[in-house]
Amino acid sequence: MTRICGLSAGAALAVFIIVGAPRAEAATCTAITTAAELQNMLNDTAANYCLKNDIDMKSIPNFLPVGLPAHMFTGTFDGGNHVISNLATNHSDLDHVGLFGITNGATIKNVTIDNPKVVAGKVGDHVGALVGTAEGTTISNVHVVNGEVVLNAQGGDGGGIAGFLTANSTIDLSSVATDVVTKADANAGGLAGETDANIKVTRSYTSGLVFCTGTDCDAGGLVGATGSNTTITKSFSTATVFCPTNSICGGLVGYAAAGNFSVAYASGEVVSGTGTVEGGLIGTLDGANSATLDQVYAIGLIGGSASTLGGLIGVSNGSPSTHGAYWDAQTSGRSTSAVGTAMTTRQMWNNMPGLFNTTTWHITLRFGYPYLTTGLDFRPQLATLVNLSSHLVFTFDRISQRDKSNYRGATNHIDQASLAACYTMIARAIGVDQDYSALAEVQIDKYFWVDATQKTLWRGPVTSDATLGALKAIPANVTLTTTAVAYMKKGKVVLLRGSYQNGSKTAEAWMLGTLFTSDEDGKILAVIANDPFTGEQIQIDPVKKTVAVPRSFPLKGFKVDAYQPVTIAIP
Repeated sequence: MTRICGLSAGAALAVFIIVGAPRAEAATCTAITTAAELQNMLNDTAANYCLKNDIDMKSIPNFLPVGLPAHMFTGTFDGGNHVISNLATNHSDLDHVGLFGITNGATIKNVTIDNPKVVAGKVGDHVGALVGTAEGTTISNVHVVNGEVVLNAQGGDGGGIAGFLTANSTIDLSSVATDVVTKADANAGGLAGETDANIKVTRSYTSGLVFCTGTDCDAGGLVGATGSNTTITKSFSTATVFCPTNSICGGLVGYAAAGNFSVAYASGEVVSGTGTVEGGLIGTLDGANSATLDQVYAIGLIGGSASTLGGLIGVSNGSPSTHGAYWDAQTSGRSTSAVGTAMTTRQMWNNMPGLFNTTTWHITLRFGYPYLTTGLDFRPQLATLVNLSSHLVFTFDRISQRDKSNYRGATNHIDQASLAACYTMIARAIGVDQDYSALAEVQIDKYFWVDATQKTLWRGPVTSDATLGALKAIPANVTLTTTAVAYMKKGKVVLLRGSYQNGSKTAEAWMLGTLFTSDEDGKILAVIANDPFTGEQIQIDPVKKTVAVPRSFPLKGFKVDAYQPVTIAIP
């Protein structure tokens, strides 16, 4: 299984900012300090527990989920903003698999699950890193990073946090940056596989991969299938969604039984096989006469060989109430949708879409899509937790040196302009997060040149917030390993320097390395970087150190030869 370290492969510049969340605890609770004590919670599933420190679960090779049908977990669990790492649970004889098996009326909050390996193998199973099935359960400030959740049998539900949410359950202020993989006839979702009626998902987001490997699946970046009267608001997904044949899949939700979807967007790619319905936001919207779409958009590529494809909605069985529903016809590759209004990329970038509430949304004109600002614990456009406790990675607007709106005047110096563009991305992210109006919409050459020739060294007001480490050469015969890109894994941006052929001369260019993909053994499969020349996110082959994707990359012969860590220091 491919692991994405940092953020979703569809995201842009990564800027890591420390968020000092308070370590809240229940007034009276049973303290949990070891893996053994965490396992022993199954002996009293009605108690209140609080995590007192981070716990590594390597000492328990096959954790038994807390809460079985005859003894559901009904108490509270407060993680105190600590991390449970390396949770491994693999069961083919249980109906509900996760840290918690099945909960009823429980409250679970303030915990990060890092690098889980959660596998269920029974037909019709419900599996999630946090909980297999949550009945009337409140989940808040829960984050799942790295690792994978796997449903290794047909039917059932697989989700990054929960497999199945039953009536009156809620998920708030939570995120998933892990892979969710299911078999045929299953529901797969980045956050939850399936929701029953009267479910609320608020202020939450997902990245990574949602992948159903069989037929007849419902898969979505956030939720695979939703029941009636489900509410999803102030949430988004950057996850890539893969569906097989005869399935329903969407960037946010695969199948939706009506419901209310507001202040939400999806930016991940949706790809499927024949006989499938695809939508950039929702695959199939059933009972649409009683559904609401309010301030939503989708921009991800809708691809594959599906029989029905929609830029926003694939199929709508009825006419939902709409108040600002858009899709990018260029990036999605789709000119039609069952519901919504088509926009060009420039239209989406140049103005706040009509009917969007400007107290909830913000936009950096000319440079990117609307992003959420109200009620969230982050500001920039896209975000996902990384594997370090209390750290968030923020992604922000891409820049292309070929976009004239980024310059006051023309530039002919790709080498220096690329370095300035990298710093400008960082400056904008800081500007938006810290309300520095001078930086929030800065052009590449507004602050960042020593002289008017745009040829000498970079400078600018961002220097007090970004610190550079030493530039380290990477020898020609050295593969990009976890050592060479260690700073990326530790939660920092890396400037990548490379050379390319400019006619008969060798020239330099810079880009931002933001994450990498690796296999289960930690071997790097690709380094992901943001290229300021094209404005694209690219993949770099770790052995050849050349651009592998896209193949038509315009800087011919570009090859990475050095890296330099960048530390963002937000007061």
